[in-house]
Amino acid sequence: MTLQFDARKGATKGSVVQSNGGAISGAVSVTVDSTNASYKRDALLALEAIIHVIKQMPWNAATAAPAPLVLSAPQINQYASVGSPLTFTRGTYSGTVTGYTQQWLKGGVPIPGATGTTYTPVSGDNPSNISVKENAVNSGTPSADNISNGTVFATTMSAFGDSITFGQNASVTANRWTSLTATALGMTELNQGVSGTIVQNSPYDGTAGSPQVGNGRSRFVSALLGANTRMRVYFAYGFNDVRLVGGTGPSGAGTGCTRALMISDYKACLNGMIAQGVRPGDIVCVAPYWLSDAGLNSGTTGYNMLTNWGSLSAARSALQQAVADVLAIATEYGCLYVDGYAALASVGAAGVGADNIHPNDTGYAAIASYAEAPSVVNTKPAPTGVTAAKTGAGQMTVSWTPPSIAGLGVTITNYSVEYGRKSDTVAATAFVMGNTATTTGTSQAFTGLSDYWYVARVRANYSDSTSSPWAWFTAGAAIDSRTTDTTLFSYDFSTATVGSNVETVSGMVKAPISTASLTIGGNGSGSLGFNTPDVMGGTASNTTALYSGGAADFPGSGKLFNEQVWSYRSSASGNANTSVMLKGNNASAANGVLALYNDTSFRVFKLTAGALATATGTTTGTVALQAGLDYLVRLEIAAGTQTIYLNNVSIATASEPTGGAWGTESGFRMANTTFLSAAFTGTHIKSMRIGTTV
Repeated sequence: MTLQFDARKGATKGSVVQSNGGAISGAVSVTVDSTNASYKRDALLALEAIIHVIKQMPWNAATAAPAPLVLSAPQINQYASVGSPLTFTRGTYSGTVTGYTQQWLKGGVPIPGATGTTYTPVSGDNPSNISVKENAVNSGTPSADNISNGTVFATTMSAFGDSITFGQNASVTANRWTSLTATALGMTELNQGVSGTIVQNSPYDGTAGSPQVGNGRSRFVSALLGANTRMRVYFAYGFNDVRLVGGTGPSGAGTGCTRALMISDYKACLNGMIAQGVRPGDIVCVAPYWLSDAGLNSGTTGYNMLTNWGSLSAARSALQQAVADVLAIATEYGCLYVDGYAALASVGAAGVGADNIHPNDTGYAAIASYAEAPSVVNTKPAPTGVTAAKTGAGQMTVSWTPPSIAGLGVTITNYSVEYGRKSDTVAATAFVMGNTATTTGTSQAFTGLSDYWYVARVRANYSDSTSSPWAWFTAGAAIDSRTTDTTLFSYDFSTATVGSNVETVSGMVKAPISTASLTIGGNGSGSLGFNTPDVMGGTASNTTALYSGGAADFPGSGKLFNEQVWSYRSSASGNANTSVMLKGNNASAANGVLALYNDTSFRVFKLTAGALATATGTTTGTVALQAGLDYLVRLEIAAGTQTIYLNNVSIATASEPTGGAWGTESGFRMANTTFLSAAFTGTHIKSMRIGTTV
């Protein structure tokens, strides 16, 4: 509404009216005579009339912007540690988001002043649960409180590297940098340092020679996964790699080690750890250490950098380039970072022993001071909710949710998407990610894939020429040429409560029923273990759990399948058999068909009245499963044919005639009581899926 006072010079009166000429309720009519001396008084009266009208008008405040609606919670993807910055992935919201606020919490209580995007715990925080409360904001209107998962403090750590990781030249073991770090952070330490080793699995002694025994690429699975999984990993390789480039092996032949192979094998180790569930935020990349000029001109045959590079300046540049390479890897993967070069350089020659290579106690203390407070080197938001799934024969589609970038002053240019094999049995392609695609969308289809079990990753590329860390899908997508899989039953044992009974799972029974229970073991890996062995077929070392009614009939021209994710730990004493069962029955004198692994090979077996025997026409799939890795094991059967698949590739077959007393149950069968313990032994089952396929 526009109010207008009309009292033109020469007019006999003025009035208060609406701009559209309508009447105004409660207005005061004012007569203004411009020739009268009281003209100014009358004009003031008219102004008072306008004010009176305005006061009678309703007050309409500006409509507040709608609050963003919470879709998913923020996530802290690392364990807490005093001195190590915690980061988090933002939650997702519907509606417009113009910015965020956050408040870090200790045991659910706000930490004073902790309102940044990172929080570095202090000694008084341990052992409280740390979380973060986030509010998305739309032009001043906040969302509901959105609280992240809580993270606990890490209590264990492993250290992986060479002689400096091992602590050579420390006066006592407790004075090596890894032990000093563990003590300061309240962690128990598993030291996996091996003197003289490099990370790359390259020809070590001559370009056509064999890789170095004990190199990082060949041993990281056994050293850092499975039974040796710890809450934090210090990955400290690259120092000997750069020293050896251009040098010779023990025989004097030129080495095949290169900077490029160091980088690729370093990444392969990270890929393998992450694919098996180690979070990037729990990996600390430690850069190569400083060397004095005397150190550059020291070392055994092949490791003298002055000899290999020709000049001190070239050798120094190569060492500094190796430091930059490790920093770039930590940035790409979103790992924490320790500048080993700067740490040892901070005390100089006073921190190095008589061999000019290995630190003394002063040098180890300097490295520890940096290792106790690693840095976050990439805070760019990464995509969330990455998934990968079969979307056609030989086709996989990777999908994700864009990261939240409100208030960052950048835009997303595109996304890089890659895939690789989750737990490859072929050394040449194991732990290699690639097949890169670039897209501006939020999904990417890959076609022409060979049958296998795949992982995938995505990162956002920004308008300022930076990229986010990789965001991963690690559960594994089984890609093949099958037309359809129809699931009849599935269960994720990793979500079960430790100590709960397998029989409480809907439809699960054990054979035979007895007073003892099959319980989910506390094996520390989120997979299925047993605290109490059960009996099957009269043998105390056997145990069987079955899903009742999952395999009653063959589906016409199709097949039945039982697909399981195995977390392979290690060989137990004796014949540590693990079997996938189909068409079994719930009886002591059991019958059925099994895909059996005995630590060296897969074969199809049959049970007849409780007696185990090789199935008719079975072939042997010889393979050494690697302790610490997950594997996808699948048994498919039809009338008269049986096939075992490992990581979705056929590995053994049989032609056992169908019939007899085969039952309707499907499940798993294990042997050996030590193998069925809650410790890190044998095979543990993470999940099981039973169904039909064509």
